[in-house]
Amino acid sequence: MPLVFNDTLRPIPDNIKIIRPLINKWNFFDKLSFFFKAIAHKNLWKELYLFVSYKKIFKAAAFLNIFKSVMLFEKEKFNLNHALKLIEGDVLVYSYWNTFGCYAAADYKKKGRVSKVVSRAHGYDLYEENSKFDFLPLKRQFLTGVDELYLLSQSAINYCAEKFSVDKARLNLGRLGVEVPIIMPSYTFSSSTIRVLSISYCVPVKRIDKILAALCEYSRVHAHVEVDWTHVGAGPLYEKFSYEVINIKQKNFKARFVGQLSNTDVLKLLDGSEFDVFINSSESEGVPVSIMEAMSFGIPTIAPDVGGVSDIVNSETGYLMPPLCSPEDICYGIRKIIGADNITRTRVNARELIKKKFNAKINYKLFIQKVVDS
Repeated sequence: MPLVFNDTLRPIPDNIKIIRPLINKWNFFDKLSFFFKAIAHKNLWKELYLFVSYKKIFKAAAFLNIFKSVMLFEKEKFNLNHALKLIEGDVLVYSYWNTFGCYAAADYKKKGRVSKVVSRAHGYDLYEENSKFDFLPLKRQFLTGVDELYLLSQSAINYCAEKFSVDKARLNLGRLGVEVPIIMPSYTFSSSTIRVLSISYCVPVKRIDKILAALCEYSRVHAHVEVDWTHVGAGPLYEKFSYEVINIKQKNFKARFVGQLSNTDVLKLLDGSEFDVFINSSESEGVPVSIMEAMSFGIPTIAPDVGGVSDIVNSETGYLMPPLCSPEDICYGIRKIIGADNITRTRVNARELIKKKFNAKINYKLFIQKVVDS
């Protein structure tokens, strides 16, 4: 049952049936219905109590955020109820995100309508300090109903166990993965040009401003080097950054904000361009697919030590920055990678790490087998 959908359906095997949720986009009457369900629900009042007991404060905006979360929970229960009516026998619910759909499944498990609940958790659905009001509504109430939770790194397992008091026996390492190109793309190093790639949604938490500041400074200090930056991704700050890079006057620095691209087009870009380095400067991450894809094409990566990034970025595959990285850290990382005695070795290391630990063909089959066997 997809969380969101449009009119285009991926090719699927004959033994797979897609159940579309009854409610995808809310209309006024849907909102009104779930408003009354939420305000009368014991989960709302229990969650408010948990928030106050954890945070020792009460804010109207926090109340509204919790209230909206309970409405979303009720919406997912409504959609899941529709799906369950169409399924016979024991039901295992797998949720890619550890959010309201998963909580709805855990609630139905309590009522005996679901046999088992398996979920993943990534970044925004795990790290509470990066959420609104430093609090993830309903997680503490329903995480105990999840039989198996798959996380992207050992550090994420430790965080979840400590933060939400979850028994580690229910927490599993379940790495994601990407399709690794059969052949390593060609690459030619040039001391006169640095080709930089970044891929992220243009929102404050991604701190694209740090990349911009770093590359401006790098091009200023290294006037003999042309810095060529490509950024992929749309979002609320897209126009702002697009305008800023147009007005940069440094002759040896040029930037292109190409907007949102399909995954197919991103892979074509990675395959057809000889990027020297990939940069991520986010304040919060799980294990970014963008980094995995870039490294699968042999591109060394500069990224901060947040979430599970340290699982893939290190001195052998790029440069791991401090969690609260600065433009100076990014510049240092560029100099370290570009000035390496053997940049080709770094590129091979990056690709080999993804091929060994983050290969979708291997990891996804192992994950499915784990779930089936258990």
